[in-house]
Amino acid sequence: KLNSLNSLISYSAGISLENKKKIIKIYKKNFFEMYGLAELGIVTYINFNQKKRFLNSVGMAVEGVKIKIDSKNRNNKIGEILCKSTYQFNKYLGYIKNKNYINNGYFKTGDYGYIDKNHLYYVGRKKNMLKINGVAVYPEDIENKLNKLAYINECVISGVSNFDENNWLCLIY
Repeated sequence: KLNSLNSLISYSAGISLENKKKIIKIYKKNFFEMYGLAELGIVTYINFNQKKRFLNSVGMAVEGVKIKIDSKNRNNKIGEILCKSTYQFNKYLGYIKNKNYINNGYFKTGDYGYIDKNHLYYVGRKKNMLKINGVAVYPEDIENKLNKLAYINECVISGVSNFDENNWLCLIY
């Protein structure tokens, strides 16, 4: 039934690598992944049927968009995704007053990611990143691994703090 469609587009919640491989195997038309924000519109896209080796990526910047990564630690390639776009919704945001913009016109997305071979890789939301004993932990990474196990139907990981403000991970499955 999929072949009755001209294109498939994944936007917002990503499709697992396993499911992407299944879709590519049976669906030979355009299969896109896109990354964007309400404030900026579409930022990246990729057609997986043309670029199978970049299945974990959310694509390359569309024309008129610049992307960079703001990493506090130069040794870590993961950082906050910053975007500048000719398609941004200036009036919607109150461009000059919005604290999510930095001086050179880039928008702080609140998302973490990295760039490799001009492709953007989304890691998770800034607000979802947890510091556990000084180490940055992205719950989505752990959830993705656990959800592949045969005996886990679905899981979610959350951060909790105890009385001495130490952070712990809580797994619900």
